[in-house]
Amino acid sequence: VKKRLERAEHKNYRSAGIIIYHVGDLENQDSSSEEVHLLVAMTAADYYKRSRGMKSRAVGENALTILGGKRVARERHALHTASREAHEETLGLLHLEDDGHAKPTAVCWNPVAKYAVFLQEALPQDLALPQRYEHRFREYEAKIRDQPSDQAMPHAEVSQLIWISLSTLLSDESPRQHPYILAPLVRNENYSLLTEFFRELASKKGEPDLHT
Repeated sequence: VKKRLERAEHKNYRSAGIIIYHVGDLENQDSSSEEVHLLVAMTAADYYKRSRGMKSRAVGENALTILGGKRVARERHALHTASREAHEETLGLLHLEDDGHAKPTAVCWNPVAKYAVFLQEALPQDLALPQRYEHRFREYEAKIRDQPSDQAMPHAEVSQLIWISLSTLLSDESPRQHPYILAPLVRNENYSLLTEFFRELASKKGEPDLHT
């Protein structure tokens, strides 16, 4: 985890995604809470079945993952890829470049997959994304059912957005596997260290010097 991608990483990345995090109470009822929550996605069953031949073995039906995906030919910046993928996978709800979000506070680089994962602090309106997405997802899937077979729309990639606490993610009671791309963060299952890391990011609100 670092403030910016190295030049070679920026040039050669294959995929990019984003983790939105929130430090505090999700209901804004406990001002003293410093619990860390991460926004993750649950893969949709229909989408997984249609594309399982292309999916990593680590990502299956109803698995938790992050918002992100592969770079397309025209993209020259990993943050653009992450923003586009987040917009597509939330069915247009999340506009990282237009909704007042600051630049990400840090980036996590997976050298094996050449995957850049940006860490972005949530805005107040982001806290309601799971509820807003549930409504959008139902509407979208209803449209698919009503479409003629020769005009079929693709199924949504994500069935749910979920705020999951860092303590739950790192505990034995976590209901599903750790998102595989979070490995650089969760391989050291030190809750106190990771919590302090996210609190520090939230307090600094710095902007990484990303190569353009």
